Amino acid sequence: MFLGKLLSLFSSKPGRGRPRATTATEDRYLSITARRNRGATGSQLSRDLYAATGTRVSRVTVSKRLYETGLFARRPAVCVPLTFTNRKARLAWCREHRDCIMDQWATILFTDESRFNLNTDSRRTFIWRELGTRYLPSNVREINHYGGGGLMVWAGIMLDDRTPLHVFERGTVTSVRYRDEILEP
Repeated sequence: MFLGKLLSLFSSKPGRGRPRATTATEDRYLSITARRNRGATGSQLSRDLYAATGTRVSRVTVSKRLYETGLFARRPAVCVPLTFTNRKARLAWCREHRDCIMDQWATILFTDESRFNLNTDSRRTFIWRELGTRYLPSNVREINHYGGGGLMVWAGIMLDDRTPLHVFERGTVTSVRYRDEILEP
């Protein structure tokens, strides 16, 4: 009997501890605001909440509330935007080659070039997104600008072989430059 009373004194009772800084409505406001502006920082969302409701919370509290609603701060996926024509041409090519046999693939050379910049974005920007939604259009940041110095590399692969890596130190790769520096040598 005495042990039961003693345990009831130390058991957790509702209402103990620090009260929540935000209400359920304010939590919903934070979640909706973060979903509409996925690139907003925790500090910006904190200021938005204060401007809308008068409730002052820290960026850590904002992160915790968004975590509770299933939103996490993650780096956005980065891609080069494709036009409608590019997407249509790629889809047509895939459909045309879907039934190729191994001997046919052995005659196809895939090439690509990539630019490496010296003065680039550090990619330390984050967005608020749910788990498993990395490549949804709302979570992808498109890039198509190349600022600062850098170099361009080109290479190709095929079924059992690859081309040497070619480095273009300055400028862009034009058809004339491609012919003169890659095809002719």
